[in-house]
Amino acid sequence: MPNIPETFHLKIFDETGLLFAEEIKALEAVNEAGPFSVLSGHTNFVSVITGALNENKLVVHLANETTQEFIFQKGVLKIFENAAEVFLVFDLNIGVE
Repeated sequence: MPNIPETFHLKIFDETGLLFAEEIKALEAVNEAGPFSVLSGHTNFVSVITGALNENKLVVHLANETTQEFIFQKGVLKIFENAAEVFLVFDLNIGVE
């Protein structure tokens, strides 16, 4: 059985660039199938996300046992080779006149 590390690296971006880059234990979000969590060792996948726990937020469980939340409208989550990248949109009306 492979040795799965306790943490994995997460980078969060928005339209201005990198917002967050840190080792984490887990993240929670919601996609069209419903709420889900990602832990270290998760299979590779890409998903549109809309928030977590019926609210528009991404919940990040940090390695130091604290949590951080990012409130957003839409996003894309990519898990690849035990690392995660999230691209968030905070205001869908940006650039709309």
